[in-house]
Amino acid sequence: SSGINAEWPLRPGLFVWLFFAIFPFIWMFIISFREPIDAFSEPLQFFTSFTFEHYYKTWVEDSFWIKGLNTLIITIGTVTISMTVACLAGYALSRYKGSVGFCLLIAALVFRAMPHVVLLTSYQPAFLGLGIWNRYETLIMVLVAINQPFTIWMLRAFFMGIP
Repeated sequence: SSGINAEWPLRPGLFVWLFFAIFPFIWMFIISFREPIDAFSEPLQFFTSFTFEHYYKTWVEDSFWIKGLNTLIITIGTVTISMTVACLAGYALSRYKGSVGFCLLIAALVFRAMPHVVLLTSYQPAFLGLGIWNRYETLIMVLVAINQPFTIWMLRAFFMGIP
């Protein structure tokens, strides 16, 4: 009971802080439904014309939905493969007591520390030669290779916490 009373004076300050933290996002959302001339008018107007024109232009005329679909395909593919491999490797490395497991984890950490451009420049000639450049599968494969060491390391730590 005393904990609730001690925290009560902090609540108004928390609400003021929350208002200032959230207001830019709310304002950005409101402006997205306005005409450009109304968005930056002086004096500031809260209630003005309402339009979906910008969203229609972005999603339909500029075909942004295709980019969203591409992102969804790449994300689902990368996460599915990364988590499947990392769960198996993380569990195996969490139960393995030899020094080889530790060496594999250090190698994974070194691999993760390499700049991504080093990986991409080494993959490009091979992908171009195989004719698989600029394809979903290729991007998924590269993203899995980049993120796999970190994912294995994190899941190993998770599995080590399980008795």
